[in-house]
Amino acid sequence: MTKAVTQWMFSYWKNGRVGNFIFYPISYCKHKSKGTRNIVYAWGNSDGGWTGHLPSEVAGKEYEDHVSGATSVYRPKIVASLQNKSIRDVACGQGFTLFVTRQGQVYSSGVGRYGQLGLGSLKEVEGITVIDSIPERVITCAAGDRHSLFVTEQGHLYTCGYGKRGELGLGTTCRRIETPQLIESLAREDERIIKVAAGHGFSVALSESGKVYSFGSANDGHLGHGEVPGGIFLWEPFHSHRHMETSPRLIRALEKEQMEYISCGSGHVFAINKEGVAFGWGCGRYHCFATREEVNWEQPQPLLHLPGPWKQIVSGGAHTLGLTRGGQVWAWGVNHFGCLGVGEQSISPGEPQMVEKLLQLAKEPIQWIAAGWFFSMAVDSEGYVYSWGRGQAGALGTGEDEDKWEPVAIQKENGEPLQVDRIYAGMNYAIAVKDE
Repeated sequence: MTKAVTQWMFSYWKNGRVGNFIFYPISYCKHKSKGTRNIVYAWGNSDGGWTGHLPSEVAGKEYEDHVSGATSVYRPKIVASLQNKSIRDVACGQGFTLFVTRQGQVYSSGVGRYGQLGLGSLKEVEGITVIDSIPERVITCAAGDRHSLFVTEQGHLYTCGYGKRGELGLGTTCRRIETPQLIESLAREDERIIKVAAGHGFSVALSESGKVYSFGSANDGHLGHGEVPGGIFLWEPFHSHRHMETSPRLIRALEKEQMEYISCGSGHVFAINKEGVAFGWGCGRYHCFATREEVNWEQPQPLLHLPGPWKQIVSGGAHTLGLTRGGQVWAWGVNHFGCLGVGEQSISPGEPQMVEKLLQLAKEPIQWIAAGWFFSMAVDSEGYVYSWGRGQAGALGTGEDEDKWEPVAIQKENGEPLQVDRIYAGMNYAIAVKDE
């Protein structure tokens, strides 16, 4: 159980209200499962099929959202269509989800209007459908707001979806690519890609040698090359993205570091080296670098002001979670709906806080974290799952849509504690995998 997820989303706070402009969910480091079979659970908003639950499986009053009338699952429910598949990795995008099996197959479901499902069409797909156009076995994946990335056993990187900002890395820009295409500039014998992460309009890739490549929109320092024409400004969704890299480019500032982990927020990136030192760059909105000021970083900077060493760092709607190698969880950013897990106390957004409630609830050290749309999740080394933050549409898996300002344990539909190995968070839904 050595994986890391990441997820991200974009939000804004105006006139005392949360604005839901663009969301994205998540990015990743990867995991080797310990068996050949597993059980997949999903809960939260299930409209559009992105949880993997078929419409016929979540029909009826018990699955009706208490506010909007949409389809929601309030406690972890087994995804029937994945029961005969051994899932190795999951990535949550903006209204779509990707599943990778241990056999190297990839499945997708949800919104596909930009080709991000990789199925050769722009239709929404409610059932999990295999992507059969990648000629190699896939080992891991990542999902951005409207684009998808797939890494193969050979270390090759394939991409599809929206590409107007260069985030597909194909050397050009395009509105949509409907089937995964090979990034030929990275298909080299001397450089195998092993992990990927995706943000809003940009992508990051990690090689076997520990080098980091980035491509896509260069606004706000997303790419970490230290070149942001026109100065530094906080991320805005209406930027033209004229400044971009359409092909993967090595981040020179990290060339001497051997990186082991990468993750993306909506407009920023975290990377962790083999010593557990974390680096960050990009848009500093919502104090994502745990600084007093919301300042953009054009190039990677070590987060030496934070405790460590780090195993995982993930970003949600306006908050960030960090997991140390010792199993402690720290949180910083804006505490909307209780997403930091430190209660309703007034805190400085740029000051990291230990999630102390987990020390009381968890039977063992925490080994995995995930951050969604203003909600957070953690798994301890015994597999018990805890959630806190915004409960809209059942995202917390607690059986209700009430917000939780501190961590609570999650139970299955039969009342037994949920035990899994990995969790993945989307906008207001979550997916968990138990290896067997």
